[in-house]
Amino acid sequence: MDREMTRASETLRANMRRLLHESGKSRSDLAKACGVSKAAVTGWLSDGDDGKGKTFARIDRIPAICDFFGVSINELFGIKKEFLEVTKADEVELVILYRALSDSGKNAVIAGLREYVNSIKHERG
Repeated sequence: MDREMTRASETLRANMRRLLHESGKSRSDLAKACGVSKAAVTGWLSDGDDGKGKTFARIDRIPAICDFFGVSINELFGIKKEFLEVTKADEVELVILYRALSDSGKNAVIAGLREYVNSIKHERG
């Protein structure tokens, strides 16, 4: 896993832990809202032996996670508002469009997004 992906997964994991704590809700509550097992949520929130998380939430679970916590995708991933402003409707549309893609299309989208984010980071120094 590259550094950017590792950083994004660490941010997501830390934010999910923080939001669970702040909300006073349980992992079981989150699991039920996302249609997964408690063990799946535990994997999303846990660090592996090498310091990386054990598992990742599938992209189609992200809207349910956001709804559960009452946050946007930007907030969940720790993206500052000036970096990207996306509405809930935009987020839902993006997930629907992503789901309709073939595997190679999904890979192309992910690669393009990584390239775009890296170019913005380099512009900002």
